This record gives sequence, structure tokens and C-alpha cells, in this order.
Amino acid sequence: MLTHRSDAPAATPMHPSDAAVARAVQAQLAQHDATRYAAVQVKAARGEVWLSGSVASDAARSRAEALAHAVDGVQTVRNRIDVLAH
Repeated sequence: MLTHRSDAPAATPMHPSDAAVARAVQAQLAQHDATRYAAVQVKAARGEVWLSGSVASDAARSRAEALAHAVDGVQTVRNRIDVLAH
């Protein structure tokens, strides 16, 4: 019988799964005016979140990072969001 072993910690109420963290960050981004219509992609792994895509301003870029940091389970945010030139 084949089994799959993962080094990732199991999701528990204290440690949400990577997918749950990514969904929670996306939900936060969708609720705020500065980031609601931004083209931001979110990936999460082991408490680290990567943001990529583009926004209209430096303020929106900073807001996206702050929103991601506020999500339970997020320890580090790697902000790779580009600001579109006007």
C-alpha cells in the first residue's frame, strides 16, 4: 500500500491549512476598497504568503500586504505586487 507523507503540518483550528489561509487573504482583499478590484494572486505555504499581480497605487500595494499580515496563520508576507504606471 502506498502512503503519502507530507512534511507540512496538519491543518488544525490553531493552524489553518495553506488553502484556507490563501482563501482568507483573498476574502480580505475583496472587502477593501483599495484592493477590491486589484488583480492580486495569493499563494500560501506553511505560514508564508506570496502576493503577486498589479494594483493602481503604492497605497493599494501596502494595504494588500497589511491585510495579508492580519490573517490568522500568516507569519510572513512576500509582496511581489507591481504598481501600474499612470
